[in-house]
Amino acid sequence: MSSTQSKLEILIIEDNRDSAESMRLLLELDGHQATVAPHGRAALAAGTKNPPDVVLCDIELPGEMDGHDIAHAFRSDPELSSATLIAVSGHGETNAQQRALDAGFDAYLIKPVDIGELRRLLAASSRQAS
Repeated sequence: MSSTQSKLEILIIEDNRDSAESMRLLLELDGHQATVAPHGRAALAAGTKNPPDVVLCDIELPGEMDGHDIAHAFRSDPELSSATLIAVSGHGETNAQQRALDAGFDAYLIKPVDIGELRRLLAASSRQAS
């Protein structure tokens, strides 16, 4: 993490434990604070407890909320609406990306995530949070 980039509170919403933990470790090595939630309800609880600066959210999640539902929930909550929402998905089709942006995501990353692109998005979010 560069000296001009501040530490971010990042919420990772991912049901694949290995992927979530790998991402958490990478982000923490970059100097950020990262929390993992495996599904929508846990994500909303974690976000309410400690509002994140950035949310990395898988689109396809188990349970009653998918990533689009989570984006809507964050955008409609005044305490959470300012978070930068980044969709993470294995689907690269234009309509999947557009649907995520329409749901309230600020950016869309395709799995496997390009770490350089993620760092660029986090740096931009860090500048906005300052």
